Amino acid sequence: MAKKKRDSIVNIRVTHFEKQRILHHAKQSNLTISEYLRQLVITNELKFEKEKENVNEG
Repeated sequence: MAKKKRDSIVNIRVTHFEKQRILHHAKQSNLTISEYLRQLVITNELKFEKEKENVNEG
């Protein structure tokens, strides 16, 4: 399968703390920041973690 060309850019503003967390998690996952954030969005991991927190609270 041919690799898709990534030619769109998404800029976001984050706090210094948020940036450090993103960098940390990307490094722990052995991914670039872009790869890490794409995986997070594509796999809907963030939603899963939020739902997991709700289960633990209830």
